[in-house]
Amino acid sequence: MQRTMKNAIWISAAAFVLVTFVGCGSKDKGGSTAGPGKETEQPVSQAAAEAPAPVTVLAGTPEEAVNSFLSALQTGDEKAAAALLTTKAREETAAHDMVVEPPGAPNATYTVGRVQHPDNNPDAAYVSCIWSEKRPDGQQESYEVVWVMRREVIGWRVAGMATQLADEEDPVFLDFEDLEAMEDTVQRAESAANAAASETTAAQPPDATNAVR
Repeated sequence: MQRTMKNAIWISAAAFVLVTFVGCGSKDKGGSTAGPGKETEQPVSQAAAEAPAPVTVLAGTPEEAVNSFLSALQTGDEKAAAALLTTKAREETAAHDMVVEPPGAPNATYTVGRVQHPDNNPDAAYVSCIWSEKRPDGQQESYEVVWVMRREVIGWRVAGMATQLADEEDPVFLDFEDLEAMEDTVQRAESAANAAASETTAAQPPDATNAVR
């Protein structure tokens, strides 16, 4: 039973990231599209005028970047969250016609913890954190996440996250720089969790209150 509950917690965390980065939908909101060899129907000057202003978020340390990123997720700040992704992650979302769309969770809390650097790589870091929020039934739920960071010219940026689905399993890496692989990872993890939940349900004894008296 403990394994099933553990899986459910981590699947929720993985789904949270999937909604944030993959399930946000296309950037095209019904406007004209341009096929190969065709020019867009929208004048370039008008498109430029309507384009959102770029946002720059400075982050001199991995902790500062993670704090800013989690704050953006908490408040639903789409521009700040996107600005805190690595260049490759932003290119990936653009290539898949996706936008960063933080869910917004004003009642959530988070704590940034230990920072580790891989051996001989000062431009990469792993930052642990605890994200907590209340479920609709009022129960508090906490997720432990390790954010994978890279240092770029403008500062530290988020490349992905790692979670552990069960105590005896290795952490699962969700790569924001490869959205197709990330979505596949989440789907496989969800399938495994659903299978484990089904096995647990099947193994439970019948409810004695329904027994024939």
